[in-house]
Amino acid sequence: MDKIIISQELYFLLYSVIFGAFIGVYYDVFRFLRELGINSQKAVIIQDLFFFISISVPVFLFFCAVNKGNISPYSLAVMFAGFLIYRYTAGRLTMLIFKLILIPFKALFRLISGIFKKIRSRLCKRRAEKQLKLHKQT
Repeated sequence: MDKIIISQELYFLLYSVIFGAFIGVYYDVFRFLRELGINSQKAVIIQDLFFFISISVPVFLFFCAVNKGNISPYSLAVMFAGFLIYRYTAGRLTMLIFKLILIPFKALFRLISGIFKKIRSRLCKRRAEKQLKLHKQT
């Protein structure tokens, strides 16, 4: 009887680690948004609130399905450990790959935004010249 209970607990801890790693994958979505440049203080606060609210339901359902609704501190700690294991191993690799993929897109974005800035400055210059002409005529 003890062997069954111990094996169930070990499986539960293993599932908790794996679920924590999935939480890390989900959090990478928000890290990608920040890397893309959506990283103002207000945006980060909104992203973090959305992350914590949206992850609370799956965590609760996980405990309901796997541990009969019992939420124990050690299982939360193990889940957090799974998150950290992912974050500092595969999560670093994922962000490195994303940053490498992002380099040409950032360069293209800078080029396009530079072109638009030049067009806008020329249009503003022309508008200012027209307004100056109108002001001189009156």
